[in-house]
Amino acid sequence: MLSTVFAAVLASSAILLSNAEVAPNAPGPNDVFNEGTKCHISWAGDSAGTDAWKDMAIELMTGANEKMVHITTVATKQDGTKDGVFDYDCPEVTPNSKIYFYQFTSGGTPNVTWTTRFLLAGADGSSTPPTETEKGANGEDVGYGTGALKDPSTAVAAPTFNNDPSNSASGGSSNSAVLPGSSSSAPSNPASASNSQSSAPSRPSSPSGSGSGSSPSPSASNNAAAALGPMASNVHVLPFVAALTACAAAFTILL
Repeated sequence: MLSTVFAAVLASSAILLSNAEVAPNAPGPNDVFNEGTKCHISWAGDSAGTDAWKDMAIELMTGANEKMVHITTVATKQDGTKDGVFDYDCPEVTPNSKIYFYQFTSGGTPNVTWTTRFLLAGADGSSTPPTETEKGANGEDVGYGTGALKDPSTAVAAPTFNNDPSNSASGGSSNSAVLPGSSSSAPSNPASASNSQSSAPSRPSSPSGSGSGSSPSPSASNNAAAALGPMASNVHVLPFVAALTACAAAFTILL
């Protein structure tokens, strides 16, 4: 009896742990980067032990949580199965405001994660406040806006796997991260060209600060976390909590 219970618990734990995702660490909601300086990105790698995030791309995004807009792809061929960092020259954008965030995708999974929104300021540090607001996960007003590169011709299109039908939401697991203001579900089928819009997640949370293939429509539970403010929620913790809960339930039954 005990062996059967423990076997079931271990099996369920293995399944839960396999759902780990890349968890963005930076930039955060209070980070400011000036045009011409180095923009810094970091993440905690997917600890599931699979190659789902082995070929990861990072896109600079803007727009509302329900209408995310691809600006340019800043990195490809990143290994999201381990902790990593990526630095690049901050692009010139307009307007200079706290309306930008990064989206993380991979050809090995339909899931998407984001950083919270951060400020891309002018070379002299100048900036303007976001022009729009939407409601965050806790009902607070979260600022956002739609930006663009000053020179659109320098934009790099979204990764081709973002448009791969095999990575569509159907059959794929829903995103477990939080949006860019607070970090939440992602848009499906990110744009494939500069400034083109990607489909938005259903009822995403509002961005606020500080993510291939087509991204899945988020589940209701994922949407509840939305409001992109802190970093995308650390999805690595959730499986362990669920496993512990399963163990507790098993022992309760035995008692």
